[in-house]
Amino acid sequence: MRHTIVLDSPRLIFEVPMPEDSDFLFLLNSNPDVVRYTGEQPWTMQNVVDFLTDNPGYEQYGWGRYILLLKGSNIPAGFAGFRRYDGSDRVFLSCRFLPDYWNKGYATEACKALLGYGFSEFSFPAIHAHIHPCNKASIRLAEKIGMKQSGAEEWNGSPWLVMRKGRY
Repeated sequence: MRHTIVLDSPRLIFEVPMPEDSDFLFLLNSNPDVVRYTGEQPWTMQNVVDFLTDNPGYEQYGWGRYILLLKGSNIPAGFAGFRRYDGSDRVFLSCRFLPDYWNKGYATEACKALLGYGFSEFSFPAIHAHIHPCNKASIRLAEKIGMKQSGAEEWNGSPWLVMRKGRY
C-alpha cells in the first residue's frame, strides 16, 4: 500500500517519503551519477534513515521532498520537492531521478507541477534552485520552467548558481 498523495501531474504521483521507501531512496541517492552535481556524497543507508527520521519540512512547514511514482505502475522513479538550506528563509526546489528516467521530460513535468503547487498552496513569494555551474542539464531545465539566474554563492565549499522564479 502506498502513502498519502500530495500532488500529481500527467505522468507522476508525488508522495511523502515513508520508511518503506528506504530501499528506493538508497538506490537513487547512492548512485554517483545521480548525486554528481548535488553537493552531496552518495548516500549510505544511515543517510536514508536520517532523512526519514529527521526531515522537519513536513511537520514544520507542511511541505518537503517527495517520492515520485510513475502513474499506472506506481514504480518509484525520482525524488523532488522543496527544502531550505542552512536556516535560509528562501525555499529551494530540488529534483533527481534514476538515470533510466533522464531525458524523458519527467524532471520538467515534476518541477512545473511543484512550482504551481508551491505558489498556489504555500504562497511562496519566490522559489529558488541551487545549480552547480557544470550541470548544464539542470540549468536548461531551470530556464525551461521560467527560472532566471539571480546570483551565485558558495555552498558546501563549491560555487553554485542561484536560479529564481517569482510568484508573479
